[in-house]
Amino acid sequence: LMQFAESFFHQIFGIAMGTALAPMLANIYMAILEKRLKQQCAKDFQLIWPLLYGRYIDDVLGIMYGTEPDVRYFVDRFNDLVPSIILSIQQIGNSVHYLDITIFKGKRFE
Repeated sequence: LMQFAESFFHQIFGIAMGTALAPMLANIYMAILEKRLKQQCAKDFQLIWPLLYGRYIDDVLGIMYGTEPDVRYFVDRFNDLVPSIILSIQQIGNSVHYLDITIFKGKRFE
Protein backbone atom coordinates (compact mmCIF):
# COMPACT_ATOMS: atom_id res chain seq x y z
CA LEU A 1 0.00 0.00 0.00
CA MET A 2 1.30 3.45 -0.92
CA GLN A 3 0.00 6.93 -0.20
CA PHE A 4 0.45 9.96 -2.44
CA ALA A 5 -1.19 13.18 -1.28
CA GLU A 6 -4.68 12.14 -0.15
CA SER A 7 -4.86 9.00 -2.32
CA PHE A 8 -3.90 5.43 -1.45
CA PHE A 9 -2.64 2.95 -4.06
CA HIS A 10 -2.26 -0.82 -3.97
CA GLN A 11 0.22 -2.37 -6.42
CA ILE A 12 -1.21 -5.50 -8.04
CA PHE A 13 1.34 -6.18 -10.80
CA GLY A 14 5.13 -6.18 -11.09
CA ILE A 15 7.84 -5.66 -8.52
CA ALA A 16 7.85 -2.85 -6.02
CA MET A 17 9.88 0.17 -7.09
CA GLY A 18 12.74 1.07 -4.82
CA THR A 19 13.71 -2.49 -3.92
CA ALA A 20 17.31 -3.50 -4.59
CA LEU A 21 16.19 -6.33 -6.86
CA ALA A 22 13.89 -4.25 -9.10
CA PRO A 23 16.50 -2.90 -11.61
CA MET A 24 18.07 -6.33 -12.11
CA LEU A 25 14.69 -8.01 -12.68
CA ALA A 26 13.64 -5.22 -15.06
CA ASN A 27 16.85 -5.76 -17.08
CA ILE A 28 16.29 -9.52 -17.25
CA TYR A 29 12.65 -9.12 -18.25
CA MET A 30 13.45 -6.58 -20.98
CA ALA A 31 16.24 -8.85 -22.29
CA ILE A 32 13.73 -11.71 -22.60
CA LEU A 33 11.34 -9.46 -24.54
CA GLU A 34 14.14 -8.26 -26.82
CA LYS A 35 15.13 -11.87 -27.56
CA ARG A 36 11.54 -12.69 -28.51
CA LEU A 37 11.43 -9.68 -30.83
CA LYS A 38 14.75 -10.67 -32.47
CA GLN A 39 13.26 -14.10 -33.15
CA GLN A 40 10.28 -12.39 -34.79
CA CYS A 41 12.68 -10.35 -36.95
CA ALA A 42 14.03 -13.60 -38.40
CA LYS A 43 10.49 -14.64 -39.44
CA ASP A 44 8.99 -11.28 -40.51
CA PHE A 45 10.85 -9.74 -43.49
CA GLN A 46 9.17 -6.37 -42.80
CA LEU A 47 10.49 -6.26 -39.21
CA ILE A 48 14.01 -4.77 -39.18
CA TRP A 49 16.23 -4.91 -36.09
CA PRO A 50 17.83 -1.49 -35.41
CA LEU A 51 21.41 -0.82 -36.46
CA LEU A 52 22.00 0.44 -32.91
CA TYR A 53 19.83 -0.69 -30.02
CA GLY A 54 20.79 0.41 -26.53
CA ARG A 55 18.86 0.26 -23.30
CA TYR A 56 19.42 1.56 -19.78
CA ILE A 57 16.95 -0.44 -17.66
CA ASP A 58 13.74 0.69 -19.38
CA ASP A 59 14.98 3.60 -21.52
CA VAL A 60 15.71 2.49 -25.09
CA LEU A 61 17.69 4.29 -27.80
CA GLY A 62 17.61 2.89 -31.31
CA ILE A 63 18.95 3.90 -34.71
CA MET A 64 17.47 2.22 -37.79
CA TYR A 65 17.85 2.23 -41.53
CA GLY A 66 14.50 2.63 -43.19
CA THR A 67 11.49 4.87 -43.20
CA GLU A 68 9.34 6.25 -40.42
CA PRO A 69 6.73 3.50 -41.07
CA ASP A 70 9.53 0.92 -40.56
CA VAL A 71 10.32 2.45 -37.15
CA ARG A 72 6.64 2.54 -36.20
CA TYR A 73 6.22 -1.09 -37.30
CA PHE A 74 9.15 -2.13 -35.05
CA VAL A 75 7.73 -0.24 -32.07
CA ASP A 76 4.25 -1.68 -32.68
CA ARG A 77 5.64 -5.26 -32.76
CA PHE A 78 7.49 -4.62 -29.49
CA ASN A 79 4.34 -3.22 -27.93
CA ASP A 80 2.41 -6.33 -29.01
CA LEU A 81 4.63 -8.56 -26.84
CA VAL A 82 3.28 -7.54 -23.41
CA PRO A 83 0.36 -5.13 -22.92
CA SER A 84 1.85 -3.54 -19.78
CA ILE A 85 5.20 -2.57 -21.39
CA ILE A 86 4.94 0.14 -24.03
CA LEU A 87 7.73 1.68 -26.09
CA SER A 88 6.99 5.17 -27.34
CA ILE A 89 8.68 7.17 -30.04
CA GLN A 90 9.93 10.43 -28.59
CA GLN A 91 11.35 11.88 -31.78
CA ILE A 92 12.29 10.97 -35.32
CA GLY A 93 14.67 13.41 -36.97
CA ASN A 94 18.08 15.04 -36.68
CA SER A 95 18.33 15.07 -32.88
CA VAL A 96 16.95 13.20 -29.91
CA HIS A 97 17.01 13.64 -26.13
CA TYR A 98 18.04 10.46 -24.30
CA LEU A 99 18.39 10.43 -20.53
CA ASP A 100 20.36 13.64 -19.81
CA ILE A 101 21.95 14.17 -23.23
CA THR A 102 20.95 15.40 -26.67
CA ILE A 103 22.27 13.43 -29.63
CA PHE A 104 22.59 15.18 -33.02
CA LYS A 105 22.86 13.60 -36.47
CA GLY A 106 25.66 15.22 -38.45
CA LYS A 107 25.49 16.44 -42.05
CA ARG A 108 27.43 13.44 -43.40
CA PHE A 109 24.60 11.11 -42.29
CA GLU A 110 21.83 12.83 -44.29
